[in-house]
Amino acid sequence: MARIPKQRVIFDAEKYDLDYLRETRDSYSPMTDAEFEDSISYDMGEDDLLDLMEMDWRSNEKALDAFLGKSILVRYSPVNYDDGFVQFNLNDLDDLLHTHTSPLHRVDKVWDEDGHLFFSGKWPDNSPLLVEVRKLTDDGEQAMDGILAASRSGDFDAVRGTFHAIWDDPALVSTPRYAELALGMPAEEALAPLPLDLITFDDEIVDNGDKLNFYIPVTFNCDAVFGTDVCSLDNDDYLNIYVDYDMVTGAVAAHLDISLNRADGGIDELSYPLDDAERIALLPKMDSYCRHETGKGIAEYAKEVMGEPEQPVSLKAAVRESREASVALAGDDTHENIGQDAR
Repeated sequence: MARIPKQRVIFDAEKYDLDYLRETRDSYSPMTDAEFEDSISYDMGEDDLLDLMEMDWRSNEKALDAFLGKSILVRYSPVNYDDGFVQFNLNDLDDLLHTHTSPLHRVDKVWDEDGHLFFSGKWPDNSPLLVEVRKLTDDGEQAMDGILAASRSGDFDAVRGTFHAIWDDPALVSTPRYAELALGMPAEEALAPLPLDLITFDDEIVDNGDKLNFYIPVTFNCDAVFGTDVCSLDNDDYLNIYVDYDMVTGAVAAHLDISLNRADGGIDELSYPLDDAERIALLPKMDSYCRHETGKGIAEYAKEVMGEPEQPVSLKAAVRESREASVALAGDDTHENIGQDAR
């Protein structure tokens, strides 16, 4: 399995629910369920949560701003631009978040992946936005002076190309390594590999166009593998996991499809990449389950589902079958004559 970095979450607006409020209040003054219910109405609880979230975010923002300094470069997510990404030179975090030209109108989540720092949130028009933030080195700041001079001359294509070029140049732009340097976490953390020995299947095999869809029940620590948070007893979220078999190519799909079903009724669609070794290991498991459910191997069942016509009989086989039929017919005539003679 290709290594997948673990998200080290710094701020997540979704965690601020009434359960979190209860935990926070208990940390100051433990109370019974009845006392907690008496202490708030639903509206008061929501207000308290918003206040708590705002306080936590301001604390995190202040720490991030102090750490990142005055020279950062950001990359916007591809979903907002057809040609990939657009980069901007920003003086500091305040320019990213609080000026009239700031693209990130609201921050919903901040996390670190192996030193890479990401913000997700909303544009001013409330559409989703993903931003990666990196720091300019001293040489990067000098290079940026030249880029900005070119932008003032109107050579925007050159400026755009230069942003692309310097983004991955470690001499000019560096990953912040915030979780490691500011929070004392390991430099790198990875998700656990997919436990192939624990993968099983359940429910019916669904014909979905040119794919056979298999349901994978959760029989392993999915949080450790997918980076989700559904195993906690305090969390009512759950996962539905699926994998496809391509009936045209006869191969397992290159990814798992995962539906993260939220307790509030929302659904997040996730994808987990499969490497060649994992796909090869899953195929005999899917074949065995298909035999159990249908009485046919997966390749044979796929042909049946697709209505694939029988292979035409070759000329040589047709001649052989004709000759065998003639011999059998001649044998029947001989036996009939023998019977007549006997009578």
